[in-house]
Amino acid sequence: FFSLSMSTPEVFKGLHTVSLLTMVGIVVVTIALPSQFFPLYIALRLDGLFWDWSWWKVFLPIWLVLGGLVLLAFAAFFYLVHRFASNRTALIVLCLILGAIMFWGAFFYLLCEKLQDENNYSWVTVFSPIFFFQAYALFSMFAVVFCLLPKISPPTSSH
Repeated sequence: FFSLSMSTPEVFKGLHTVSLLTMVGIVVVTIALPSQFFPLYIALRLDGLFWDWSWWKVFLPIWLVLGGLVLLAFAAFFYLVHRFASNRTALIVLCLILGAIMFWGAFFYLLCEKLQDENNYSWVTVFSPIFFFQAYALFSMFAVVFCLLPKISPPTSSH
């Protein structure tokens, strides 16, 4: 794959291309394709054509998308560590992404349980992860501004 005569920057350039192709592949296979079927499955279930399907099966594309997002978050983590050699920045980005996925996963889990009549949660309880996600998104914005941006040092006076 790589010859011994290649210099180190060429090797990293090749790894950079491979990691980007890996991330694109994860997006296409686990996020783009399954998300196309989700509205169709809901429509067919509500119209009674998939009446024997449980809501858990109808939401299968969403579970695949969330799993793909987790894989993509870890791929982005390793890419950031490799590209910028900054474990701190990569860890913050990973935590922010996984936190957002957690809120959306909790929402879809509660929604499936409510639609499947497995629990008698109120609709406020089902949608509460979305409310918390909005606050989390605001917190994430401040975390990015204050933690990830380079520190601005005050100008020094030259006397």
